[in-house]
Amino acid sequence: DSRGIDVALLYREENFTPLEKHFYGAGFSTRDILYTKGVVNSLDTIHILVNHWPSKSGGEKASEPRRIKVAERVKGITDSLLAANPRANIILMGDFNDTHNSKSMKILTEDNLPDDSSGRKTLVNLAPFALGSDGSHKYRGEWSTIDQFLVSPGLMEQQGGVMPQWMFCRKEMGIFAPEFLLEWDNTYMGIKPRRTFQGPKYLG
Repeated sequence: DSRGIDVALLYREENFTPLEKHFYGAGFSTRDILYTKGVVNSLDTIHILVNHWPSKSGGEKASEPRRIKVAERVKGITDSLLAANPRANIILMGDFNDTHNSKSMKILTEDNLPDDSSGRKTLVNLAPFALGSDGSHKYRGEWSTIDQFLVSPGLMEQQGGVMPQWMFCRKEMGIFAPEFLLEWDNTYMGIKPRRTFQGPKYLG
């Protein structure tokens, strides 16, 4: 975006072959959603959406409509993919600046039309069952998990298809939290994530 704060997808060339990519805007000034379609291990197609949703700057309630608008944009993309193929392999990842039980995230994981006959499926959020840390983010002494992974139902199923067993998801995600990524929290005690930047200052 105009601030130079963008999202990216890192991948191993020997495991993933990208076929196409698109940047989707949300209709207002914020980071684009990066969509990439590719093939995993020459076996099956996967759709990946990398996100960094609007922050809570100005207050959680005041900023919530912006995250909801992005969630609705993402929902439109995933609904289209699942309408074309109900077993589509979809992964959403990124910093959503909301927790799994927030209104914006529930747009992706709870269908508001339980009797919907279109066959749409909702996504599964792996963050509520995160392992390895108290959270991915600490603000004023409180841990939360705003960095999340969501997957389509097909990636939770372990039968059929051509994807190998290791490609399917358990119903949790892990948080990588080695000591070198953490530091002592002088203000609120305990530990906190070690930042790369403190404002404009590069910490390493």
